[in-house]
This record gives sequence, C-alpha cells and structure tokens, in this order.
Amino acid sequence: MDAAGNVYIADTGNHRVQVFTPGGTFLRGFGQVGRGDGEFYNPQGITVHGDRVYVADTDNSRVQAFTLGGVFVRQIGVWGDLFYTPGTLMTPSGIDTDATGRVYILNQGFGGNVKRFAVDGAEDPLTNHAGGTSSALAVLSSGVFFCPASHGLIYVPLSGEHSPPINSDPSQPGYLRDTQALTTAPDDSLWSYDLGSGQIKHFDSQGSYLGGFLVDKKVIGLAASSNRIYALTAAPEVLIYDWNGNRLNAWGVRAFAAPGSFDRPDRLAAAPDGTFYVLERSRRRIQHLDGNGRVLDMIGTGLAAQGNLVNPQDITVDSLGRLYVLDEAYRGRVVRFADDRFDAWLPTYPIYASTEIPPVAIAATGDTLQVVNNLGYGLRTDLDGVRIGEWPTRYYEGSYLDLAVTGAGRAYVLSQRHWQAIRMQTLAGEPISYWGVNDYGGAVEPGRFILPTGIAADLRGRIFVVDTDNREIPVLTPIYSSRVQVFDESGGYLAGWGSFGRNNGQFANAQAVAALPNGRIVVADTGNNRLQVFAPDGPLPPYTPLPGPTRYDSPLPPQPATWEDYDPVGGSAPSLLALPPAVTPDQPIIAAYAANLAASADGVHWRRLTDPMPGSNDSRSVSLLLYAGSHTLLAQRGQNNALYRSTNLGHTWTRLGDAIVAGEWLFIAPSPTFDSDGILFAASRGSGFWRSTDRGDTWELRGLPGGRPFFPIVATAADGTRTILVGNTGNPGLKGILRSTDDGLTWQVTSPSGDPLAVSPDFARDHTAFAVRAAGSDIGLSRSTDGGISWNRIATDTLPTNIYWGNMSLSPNYATDHTLAIWAYRGPAYLSTDAGETWALLAAQGQAFLWFIAFAPTYAQDGRIWRSSFGFGDQFQVTTDRGASWQTALDGLPGAAIYGVAELPDAGGTPWLLIREGVLVRDGEHWTWLHRFEDAGRLGRPVALTVSPAFTHDGTAIAYREVTTDGGATWQGLAPRSSVSHSAAAFAPDYASSRTIAFAWADITSAITSIRVSTDGGITWQDATMPTIFQRALTFDAAWPAARQFYVGGEGGIVYSADLGQNWQRAGEPVAWLNVTGLVSRSEGNQSILYAATSTRGVWRSTNGGQTWAELNLSLAKRACVMAAPGRPRAGRHLCAAVAGRTGQWNSLGRHYERPLPHDLPCSRADAAAVVPAALETITQRVRRQALSKCLAPHLTGAA
Repeated sequence: MDAAGNVYIADTGNHRVQVFTPGGTFLRGFGQVGRGDGEFYNPQGITVHGDRVYVADTDNSRVQAFTLGGVFVRQIGVWGDLFYTPGTLMTPSGIDTDATGRVYILNQGFGGNVKRFAVDGAEDPLTNHAGGTSSALAVLSSGVFFCPASHGLIYVPLSGEHSPPINSDPSQPGYLRDTQALTTAPDDSLWSYDLGSGQIKHFDSQGSYLGGFLVDKKVIGLAASSNRIYALTAAPEVLIYDWNGNRLNAWGVRAFAAPGSFDRPDRLAAAPDGTFYVLERSRRRIQHLDGNGRVLDMIGTGLAAQGNLVNPQDITVDSLGRLYVLDEAYRGRVVRFADDRFDAWLPTYPIYASTEIPPVAIAATGDTLQVVNNLGYGLRTDLDGVRIGEWPTRYYEGSYLDLAVTGAGRAYVLSQRHWQAIRMQTLAGEPISYWGVNDYGGAVEPGRFILPTGIAADLRGRIFVVDTDNREIPVLTPIYSSRVQVFDESGGYLAGWGSFGRNNGQFANAQAVAALPNGRIVVADTGNNRLQVFAPDGPLPPYTPLPGPTRYDSPLPPQPATWEDYDPVGGSAPSLLALPPAVTPDQPIIAAYAANLAASADGVHWRRLTDPMPGSNDSRSVSLLLYAGSHTLLAQRGQNNALYRSTNLGHTWTRLGDAIVAGEWLFIAPSPTFDSDGILFAASRGSGFWRSTDRGDTWELRGLPGGRPFFPIVATAADGTRTILVGNTGNPGLKGILRSTDDGLTWQVTSPSGDPLAVSPDFARDHTAFAVRAAGSDIGLSRSTDGGISWNRIATDTLPTNIYWGNMSLSPNYATDHTLAIWAYRGPAYLSTDAGETWALLAAQGQAFLWFIAFAPTYAQDGRIWRSSFGFGDQFQVTTDRGASWQTALDGLPGAAIYGVAELPDAGGTPWLLIREGVLVRDGEHWTWLHRFEDAGRLGRPVALTVSPAFTHDGTAIAYREVTTDGGATWQGLAPRSSVSHSAAAFAPDYASSRTIAFAWADITSAITSIRVSTDGGITWQDATMPTIFQRALTFDAAWPAARQFYVGGEGGIVYSADLGQNWQRAGEPVAWLNVTGLVSRSEGNQSILYAATSTRGVWRSTNGGQTWAELNLSLAKRACVMAAPGRPRAGRHLCAAVAGRTGQWNSLGRHYERPLPHDLPCSRADAAAVVPAALETITQRVRRQALSKCLAPHLTGAA
C-alpha cells in the first residue's frame, strides 16, 4: 500500500501490476510478459516504500523498481546460482523494506534465504540468512524481519543470529502450522495468514500472539493499514477486515472466467471424436471444446453433481470418450465422467512402496488406465479402477510429470530431473529404452530438452514433447525457450517449432500438448493464458468429421425374443456377508461374491439376486454390504464410493451418497435404531465424518474435515444417547481411537492407536468395546468396559504379537457367552470364550486371502461359524465344533466369470465355457471341469477359446494358451506359462483339408506379441512376430485359401498378413487404429466381407479386406463385438453383435438389414456371444444361452 492507501497487486498470471483504490476502483496497471525493462515473468511479490514500487520479478530472477505511476527506474539483482555471489538472486518471491528503504528479498531458488540491498541497488550483506518455507516475508521498520518455518516463524533480530522458530508449539493459540502470507502494520505489529488453522493472526513486534480471526478462503497476500487488513485470496479477491476481524468489504474479479477463455491452462486430453478437454489447475476447472475451439461444456469443482472434484491434477480420455480426472485429494483418486456428467469415483490405491506420494499423471489406452507418481512408480488398472499391476522405476531422482501411451502398447514417461527425459516402457512398466537428454544449462539443440513439461502421442505413434524454460532450476543460466519437439516412437528426432514470446507460434511456460485424431496439435500456452493449434503435416485443414453410419431402409420383420438362464456355473467364495438380526425367508443372509449378490435362508442353499446396482455396469466387486435395521440393505460397488440402498432384499437398488465428498475409502454405520430414525453415518477417509437423517438420501459433514476416519461403530447407551467410536488419522491432535456422543460434532481421543473396532451387542449394559492394533510397535488387542473412554491391553500372552491382524467379530450372544473371533487376512484365526482374555486356534493359516469370520445368528443353538477365503465355492466353509473340523458350506455361489464360450459341432448344442480357472463342460444338468489351468491368476483379459470345425474327428481346440488334440483329455502349452495376457485363435475355413490354425498371444509385461501358425492340425507350430496390438480377435478371410489373408484386431487396431504371419500390414482408416473388440469374415454372395467391432465407434464393414470401411447402423456405440453363424450363407445364418445388454442381427442375403432384437438381455452387460447354426425363430433363445452376459459373467472384459 502507498501513503494514500492505494493497493498494489502483483498479478502473477497476467505478468503485470495493477493498482486499486482502497474501495477497489481500478486506477492503473503496467507490465506485460517478457524479459525487458518493465516486463515481467510471473511476478510474485510487491512492496511500496515512499515513492517507489518494488516488484519481485520471480521467473526473471530479478527485482524491478518503479515510480508509483509505473515508470521503470532500475533493476536490482541478477540471476546467479551461488547465494554468496554479491548481487545474485534466484526466483525471488517475497519482498519488503525497512524504514531506511533497504530492500529485503526472499529467494525460493536459494532455499528461502533472504538477501538485503541498499536503496541504490547494491547488496548490503546480512550477518545471517534465514531459510523460509514459503514466499512470505515481513520486515519491521528497524530491519528485524520474519519469515515462515515449517512450524512457527523465524525471527531474525538485528544481530542476524536467529533462534529456533517462535510460535511453533501446537498447544498455544499463536501456533502457526503453515504460514502463507505476512505483513507489518504501521505500528510495527505483525499479521500472518496460517493455512493450517485458516486464520489471520496478529502478533506484536516480538512475535507474541495478540489475537486472530477465521477467514473462509485461502489467503496468498496481506497488507495492513492502521485500522484495516487487506487479504488477497486465491479466488482471487481482496477481502477487507477491521483489526477485530469484522469483514467490511470485498472486491476483485478473476480474469478469464468466461467459457472459452483460459487461466493458465496446463493439462490437455484429446477425445476420439475430435474434441478435447482443457484443465486449468489454478482455477480447478475443465472445459470441453470441439475441434474448432467452441466450448461444449464445463466441469467445475466442489459440486456433488460433478463428482466433488477438489484439486484436479491431470486428465485423460478413454476409447469410449469418457473423461478421467486425477484428483490430488485423498492421495489421488480418479473421477470419471461420461458425456461430461459424473459417472463414478475410481481408486488409484497406494502406488507400490510410495504410499504417501500421490499420482501426478494418468493416461488411458484400450481397456486400461496408467497412473504414475512423481517418483516414477506406476499403477495399471482397468477402466473401472480394478488393479491389474504396478511397476517401479529404476531411477529414483523423481520429478516425473506426465505420460503418454501409444496404440502399439508403449508408455512414455516424462521426467524433468533425470538426465534422460523420456522413459519408454511396456504397459506393465518394463523399461525398453531411455532417450532425450535433459540439459538445463546446455544449448537449445534439437532433440535435447531444457525443461520438458508435457508429452502426447498421436495415432501414428509420433511423440510430441513440450519443452519450456529452465528459469526455476537453471544450471548455468536461465534459458527462455518454449517449443514443441516431435520424435518417432524410438526417440528419433523428427521436427520442432516455437520460441519464447507472446506472438503466434511463440510460447511462455507452455505446459501441455495434445494430438487430436485429425492430426491437429494443441499446445497449452500456459504463460500466455491461451491455446494454440498447429498442423505439423501441412496447412491447417478444414475440420470435417468422420461420416455417419450407413443407413439401410428396410428392417427385418420383428421376431419374438425370449431369454432363458442356464443354471449357475462354477462359483466363488463370498467376500462379504450381511447378517440380519434373525434369519428368516423374509430376512435372509446376503452374500457378496465378485460383482454378484446371493440370498439364503439357511447359509447352504442360495439364489442369485438381480444385477445389484443401477448405473454401475462395471464388474468390480461389492466392497460394502450390511443390513441397516431389519429390512434395509446397504451396498457399495467397488471402491468408487457409490452407495446403494435396497428395501426389498436386493431386488432393486437406489443410488445414494453422491453428496458425500468421497475419500479413498468409505465406511458406513447405521444407527442401532435405524428402523425408526433412519440415521446413517459415513466415515470417508480423506474428507471427514458424515451423517444422514433420511436413510441416505442427503448427507451433512459433521466433523473431522480432511481427516481419515475409518471403521465407525455406533452403539446406544442405556439413556438412549448414541456413542460413536472411530479410528482416525489426518487431523492434528485427533489421531487414534476417537469417541463422540453428539453424532460426530465433537470428538475426544481415547486411545492413541487403534484400527478395526467392535462393540458388544449389549453395549447399553456392559459398555464393552474392542480395538485391534493391526500393525506397528503395539500389535494386539485392547478392550474398553466404560463405553470407549479408556482402553486396556489384553491377551498379551495368548495372542501372537507378530501377526498383521485384519479384523474381529463378536458372537451375537456375546452378553452371555463372551465369545469373539480375531483373524489375520493372510494368517490364522483365533477364538476366545472369555471376553478376549485367552484364545484358542480357530483356523490355521491358509494359502488364500481370508475374507471374514462370521458367527451365524443361530450360533447359540448350533455353534455355527463361517469362514470364507478367496477362491472357489469350496473356500466358503462352516464349523460347528469351534474349528476342530470345517466343511464346505455350499458348492459355489451362483455364477462364475465367463471369458469365452465355444459350441461343439454335432454335440447337441452343448458348449464349453472358459472361466478364470479353466474350461467347464456340460455334463447332464451340471457343469464339470474339463481342464484347470495351472497359471489361472494371469487370466482376466480377452483370451482365446475356439474349437476345430472337425472337432468330432480330431478333437482339436485352443483355450487360453493351451491346445488339445484329443478332445480335452490332455493339453499342451502354446506360449510361455504366466506370460500370456491376451490371446486369440482361429481355424482356417478349409481346416478339414489344410489343417491350418493361427494362434496369437501377447505378454503385457514385456510388450511381446507373437503369432504361431500350424498347418498340421496343431502338431507342430511355426513362430513369427507381429505388431504389438494386444489382440482380442483373430479371423481368417472367408475366401481362404484363395485369399491368403488373416486378420488380428486388438487394443492397437487391425493388422493383417498374407504369408502366415511373416509380414504384416495395417488395415485402412479409421478402424486401423481403433480399439477392436471383435472380427468376423464371411462370404456374402460373391464377396468376402470383413466386420469389425470397436469399443468406441460400434460395428464397421469392409468389402475390400479392410482397406476401406463403412459404419453400420446398429445402435451399439460402445464395447461392441460381432460374431457370425459358421458355414455357407443361407436363410437363418446371421451376423450378430452384443454390447451392454443389447443385441442385434443382420441377415446374410443380398442387402444387409439391421434389426435390434426386440428384447434386451435381462442383465446390464453383454459384450460377447457365440452364435450357432439355427433357424431364425430359435436363434434368439440360443444366443441367450451362449451370451457372455452380466448374468453369467460379472468380470467379462472382452469378446469370445
């Protein structure tokens, strides 16, 4: 502020200074982006002394002095990399003056140390140099100054010999945890903004606390007059208070607020339809633009309807056109949007060993998401967030910022700190090569980087890298260079363009690049607050969208369609049980297994419930399941924190909880009197503790904001009040076991540590609760008998202390039998019958993950205890003799995940089914094992299952990575064990005479893709390599052997070979690079027609071997696959497609009409099917039996 009270603001993002009256009226401004006198590059600090304005020109590493009117006077300081060199500065940010006019400058580049300069600009060395942790700096008139420490303030007296930080004691009201702004008042008192408490605090000139007040927005700058405080917020906005904290006024408007304008755009993502997304992290806003720059939609933060985004860091778009936002909140969750509307929350899990380092970049390819954190550790999940694998980096220097993935299965990870900037690897993280020299202080040469910030790949596999300035971490000298460089997929330099500046084709601090499908390249010119679009292959072409679907004028006549369900196939052990107060047919036990639910009135006989949750058509497991009251069920699918409620025993569900700001985990606890009061509580690890008073329809945050509460337990005391116990981390002073008696408004710490909790069913009388410490130095069990107020360690001699305890459960009759169980997820289980004092082994350590131990509601009568481990139905077991013996509780819950189906020729319609563990065959009324895989843990992606057309004669078939030539009696491997992640196989149309088979497989770890061809019916094989496309489908040309081509499709498009795999060519646009999920070639008249199903653009048809394509008119926009009846075309032989529960078919004669079947599958997903020769009137019934639908395949990920 100047003597007249006018307010001067360093407008960092606009590279200028603006001046306002105290009431907010604009007076003048000066400066623009650049390096010359009077120009700025991200100025971050400003102060006024007398008739001079001093500006910390941060990224030009200098301070500039101006008159009050903005006329340049002099420069103070020059860039230098040695603090002790006189006159040197490095990224100055904080600035202030003393009464004599000496200038004090805090340098970020020198570790927050402070330098002092005389009025004439010469350095006036300090005796000592304080190291501040932020850009805040405040100087008293005497020259005494303050700057932040990690806790408290560094107070530097005139002697320069500063003591340990002051105001660093958390128990004192003046405690400062994260000081973001400082200023002095005319009376030499000090004002600070503490982000940790959200308060502006007042201190005297010695740092003694005087008072403070709460501010509801983040403050980034402060100024003080004799009776006013001016707070500049990150909004940005200037808030004006009196010294008592009364808010008097507010003014200021953020630039670039209108759609289509940009405020430091710094992340881009291209969509398959030619549109793209722009993330402005400083505004926490995402804009969706078409290829001509028109705004289609906007996504903001803090809105329940838009996923409650908090701090978005990166964005990507999958092949279905869905947007994924990597949100830094809650250690990096992912929020998915479909059609620019919130769709789901996905977890990213702790990545490898770096559990506390959140991810910074995300990329989608095919059916997977790649996530990387700043240290280079990576995580791979499917598009629904289910973990596939993780990978480390061999270089731990850090500063990994971005990644790009190509259709050829290569991931490119961008680093700013390692001397080789680009790490090329497989999708599983295995390094392939490193290239691109990082040379912060070297020459600006092609192929070398100064400070790369963004990377993208186009459909041709070219790699585009944005290289910007090294002004923040220069080695020899700052280099002001912003440019785009282009490389081939192996790192060979191809081209480059751009320089520093504000004209067209110039950049300032460019941060991101995106490659659109039409060849345009979009660059986020962050420092100039704009986007620039380029056409590296020539003049910018006019935008022309792909042609629409081919329309046919005559539909097939409608046919009746009914569906029948086969009996349950295989089975899985349940991972969760919901136990009612009393088991009856109207209150059954509900079990969750994979993505399914089943009900039972006795724990032995089960019936599958309908597809559980609307709008969650993914295959992820149910991760929460419980009864609230006597008839209400609550469930959660996967870890996307989407909560569902059912009031009719799971037959229909209502989605709840979207108002909860979801964290990395969500835990639900109903009130013990839920039937009458409808109260639910939610502990969200990352956002706090929530309550609903209307059965989950709406929610309010009650307490522990930003904390990590978990495992809430709610009990009712004798006087009717509720006691809530919860574990918590993340809130200073509130860590351990917390207790609340006012529904979570206030909390008391009753134990410094504790994990899962359980309370006695008779809590109102015995006040008993248990806590188990799962890990750390105090592993073991604690018990409270006063309602959770105090805790005592028990069973120190009878429970092992070297086991990672998982959870515990109490007998429903605990009040009388004092029985409880404790178990480790990968260890043993123990039983106590004396309230936890002594323990006996209940179940020995097994090989599989132990999901739970559960006491049956009838435990008092029959002593029944269930245990369930990961695996088949035989892993769900029961004991009635306290663990002396265990029996299988059931023969598998209904429905296994089916990955493939194959009809056996001349076998009366009996199919083989491919599930995760092997191949099943129908034996009368039941399914039995034909073959079990030894390495079934790898299975989970599209793999092969196909049988020979001459199977009844030669018994040849391929499943996964194995072949049989004797009808399934014996099997031989076709690919290395535990290496196959994708496979596809096909028999030639003339197999009966040529004996030709093709088998393609990929190893996602090494990105190796191979093809094996046999011409003797599978006895011998010839190997060849092929492009890396992670195949999902393989078909021979219908005109084989006249046309010697066969086609392979997958995540990387379609390729074909005419010489048994020795040489390969890519099919024509646009299908050549799309994610292909199914392939069929068949004869129609005198032509060989190739059909391809894609994950984003439905079904396509080619009449010339894949060189050109026409899109068909079936309403299967996403995840479609195609299949055809084998044999010669005739009436009743159809081409069919299935996706997301809808099916359709074309006839095979003359003109090709399209007709969706009049009835959908009674399930939410069908992504593949097998069609067998049948009359038209029966084909729809048969498709249902062989459809790999959600009803039978909760984990289906691809086509058979």
